[in-house]
Amino acid sequence: MKEAVVYIIDASSSMNRFYTSKETRLDCAKQAVIDSVSDLMLQSKTNEVCVIVCKTKATTHHKIDPGTDLAEEEPPFPHLTELCDGIQCPTAQLLRDIASIQTDDNTDDIQQGDVIQAILLAADALYTRTHKLKFQRKIVVFTDASHNFIVQKKPFLVVVDALRDMECQIIVVGMGFDEDSAALYEAPLPLPSAVTSNGDNKRIKREEDGTSYSVSVKDEPEDNDDEVLYYTEKRNREQLLVTLTEKTGGQVIAASTLQQILDINRGKRLTASVRKKIDFRIAPGLSFPVRFFPILKKASYPRTKKELILVDEETGQIIKNDEGQDVTDTIKTIKKFAEDEKADDILPDQECTTAIRYGSDLIPMGDNDYEGLKDFTQKGPLLQILGYASTNQVPRIYMYGPPYVITGADSQKACAAIMGLAQALQRSEKVAICTLKKTSKGSPQVGALIPLIEPEFETPLRLTFLHSPFAGEVRELSMESFTDIINETDDRKSNVCDDLIDSLMLPDGCLDSGMVFSPFHRSWNQTMVKRVFDPSVKPVTIRQQVDPLKTPPDILAAAETALRNFAVTFPLKPAPTNNPKKTKGQTGRTILTFKDYL
Repeated sequence: MKEAVVYIIDASSSMNRFYTSKETRLDCAKQAVIDSVSDLMLQSKTNEVCVIVCKTKATTHHKIDPGTDLAEEEPPFPHLTELCDGIQCPTAQLLRDIASIQTDDNTDDIQQGDVIQAILLAADALYTRTHKLKFQRKIVVFTDASHNFIVQKKPFLVVVDALRDMECQIIVVGMGFDEDSAALYEAPLPLPSAVTSNGDNKRIKREEDGTSYSVSVKDEPEDNDDEVLYYTEKRNREQLLVTLTEKTGGQVIAASTLQQILDINRGKRLTASVRKKIDFRIAPGLSFPVRFFPILKKASYPRTKKELILVDEETGQIIKNDEGQDVTDTIKTIKKFAEDEKADDILPDQECTTAIRYGSDLIPMGDNDYEGLKDFTQKGPLLQILGYASTNQVPRIYMYGPPYVITGADSQKACAAIMGLAQALQRSEKVAICTLKKTSKGSPQVGALIPLIEPEFETPLRLTFLHSPFAGEVRELSMESFTDIINETDDRKSNVCDDLIDSLMLPDGCLDSGMVFSPFHRSWNQTMVKRVFDPSVKPVTIRQQVDPLKTPPDILAAAETALRNFAVTFPLKPAPTNNPKKTKGQTGRTILTFKDYL
């Protein structure tokens, strides 16, 4: 599902305080937003964002009608600036605009344009762009909560309820927040919020448990309006933001370092095939719709694209668009064929076809012929159980992915059937042999259904489909038996191997395959971001900085003795190959082997 994310950056004067030894709070916020927006750009071209800057002298956003004279008419949401008009697909220019954000002088004199007003404006932008559309909505706020908040109760509560209806999370990155302000909520509160009054203090109350947060209120300048709350203490402002995230199922991150800000979990974009409907046929005459989706998918490498830069024929200058960028056009490759004897006579398309080499001949085989080879006897998508077999009859080593999860989604009948089948397979130590046809025009694939073991559940609740090979797809391996060359009575060599393994044991969470990012994709991402600002910058190599695919240095240091003992016990010596292969400048080659020393 595509995402719609609104980023709110606090640009008050307090954000100029140094957050690290070199960067200010505003610098860290800008770097985090640039990193997050560029990540969304690389994930999908359909993701959309909006960036709102608080406490600016100017006022520019989508609620201001074109041609409005701001000198004569006070605009809604004053002192808030959108770097783009509402929610749009991000561009390279947006990244440059984010990098150029600076705090205006004397922002302390600006009473309006606070974070709360920015959240209201962000909610309006989300509703305007994504109402009745399928988006994953999110508001991410970067603030130190050092400026006063002015909250109009009725509009504020209406917007909170609207965010809940849109299933929009609010994530607050608190820069300089107290650690006890950090909070994570997996789901919104089930009941709407309410505001009560108690003497000189105003309280925002949570109805389900009666807990209230005290809010210090300064004297209101006009008629002591009880419909407006003034948050003048930092602790109360932090608590208000915590309450907002609680009501929308978001989180507050009390970040104390730049790395903590950059490590915010933005989640993975779900592919189009996620939660795809499929007909699940358990037995003849017994079927129901379920959902299936891949839980693993290898990240694809970005591809370069060739385009032509258009040049003005009269002046010879490169044509620029309104944003000052080069105007380009796509390159199309058109292939034409001709007979050998008549190279100038181009054959029409209807006289050309593709062919497959069959021995020394070419057999015509077109795209339509390929489609005719597929099985259209059964409609798809379809998952059909053919029978059951013992787990010993279906070796896991021959099953391959990507694995697909089968779930009942919103159907209670389907959930009950899948859960019952998964638990029955686990108890009986059986697997279900089945065929999977993912599309109506696809070919069926054979595989097995096994229970999905999840740590958070004591018993399996869902099924997993793994592919099984067809005949001829399994390679037969032939290796010399190690029992003929290993001296099983030599305990010394066994102990050396055991010591090596023990010394290289990794702590929990170290080199976890689910937590290590691809060095190539991280390098690609950072290179693209840097080239937005400087096209001549050299590629960024992550592995030269902190290589995530290396054994931690402290573990290597502790294993030095075991590694030395292993090298001494099993020395490598050159051994000639049986069939030396001649190469340039060499008469043969040699290999290193442990075989004679095991």
